[in-house]
Amino acid sequence: CRSPSCESCFSRDFCMKCKDKFYLHKGQCLRQCPPSTAAQPGTRECQDTCEPGPWSPWSPCTHEGRTCGCKWGVETRVREVPAATREEGTSCPE
Repeated sequence: CRSPSCESCFSRDFCMKCKDKFYLHKGQCLRQCPPSTAAQPGTRECQDTCEPGPWSPWSPCTHEGRTCGCKWGVETRVREVPAATREEGTSCPE
């Protein structure tokens, strides 16, 4: 293995297990897990979290397809989950 932080390699550039004080993420050993990932207890592997991102701004008020100022209009906003499906194929909870 070329990485001094790797304990067990699959190939020259892909680590399977990192040394102490390092976290495994997609075959690389890192000092900390990247954003939107979290270390799994006992394995020190970084896995995607299902934390949703920030809300978008509110849309304009609409009623029956037209923008309006009426009291029966609808406004919407959305937010995305950075990793809606994990690599193992399990979906995030709704």
